[in-house]
Amino acid sequence: MRVLVVAASAVVRAGLAAVLERAETLIVVGMEPADAAVASLVATYDVDVLLWAPADDRAEAALGAPLPATPAVVALAPRRDAAWAERVLAAGVRAVLEPDPSPEEITAAIEAAARGLVVLAPALAATLLARRDIAAGSVPRHDQSDAAARLTPRELEILGWLAQGLANKHVASRLGLSEHTVKTHVAHLFEKLGVGTRAEAVARAVRLGVLAL
Repeated sequence: MRVLVVAASAVVRAGLAAVLERAETLIVVGMEPADAAVASLVATYDVDVLLWAPADDRAEAALGAPLPATPAVVALAPRRDAAWAERVLAAGVRAVLEPDPSPEEITAAIEAAARGLVVLAPALAATLLARRDIAAGSVPRHDQSDAAARLTPRELEILGWLAQGLANKHVASRLGLSEHTVKTHVAHLFEKLGVGTRAEAVARAVRLGVLAL
């Protein structure tokens, strides 16, 4: 899989290239500064994925134009900002990761985006879902305090770890609980919040004001 690295500084470009070169399935074919128009780079390079790390959240102007479907563009957000993520996704970016992702997260996002999937960091996804939930008015106001009141301190604690993208076994390790106990708490969370997935649970909690991201 051919990847072009586009980043703000030479140091960042070299660091990202080093991460990618450790993955057997990825080949770095070039590196460019982040002030170059992404749309023009997409047209210039024959790559599967463009990894874009802008210097700040105003750099979305460097996209240059709505992006084509291929190659996929994976963005490393300059800061946690759901509004910025929403704007670049609308411009055609395929994946948005939060600042300082792990090498494994970067590699996984590139591989998923190249296969046509949209990738979002868990906290960003939850925030975007919450924003749409609020806009749609899908949670009646009279239900908000009831749902929040039914969550136990332990459930709130686990919810916070879910918002950070931790799997049940990792939450269990952090809290000194069995994985089965954590699964039970998560099931109770889903039932009380009226949701079916982790992202929906986090989004609903943000909507209710019991979780801040």
